[in-house]
Amino acid sequence: QAGHNLGLLHDGKGSQELFDGTSIFNSSLTWAPIMGHALGAQITQFSSGKYNNATNRQDDFSILETLLGSAVDESNRLNPSPVVLNQGET
Repeated sequence: QAGHNLGLLHDGKGSQELFDGTSIFNSSLTWAPIMGHALGAQITQFSSGKYNNATNRQDDFSILETLLGSAVDESNRLNPSPVVLNQGET
């Protein structure tokens, strides 16, 4: 488990050690923290525990950025804005 090797802790909720996610905007989409139980969720991300009854307020992304650094945005622009693609471009 790479997250543990980098110092990340489990993300739980209430009495759950591993938070298994929640539905998003009353839809069939589900979200879960990567350091929780995210296997069945359509959307996952590193978490800072900003959900109700979170048991871990550790800022996963900040820890990863400190340990691994960050990369410059591939667009290399200071003020990013949407890029318009012409039909057939990828």
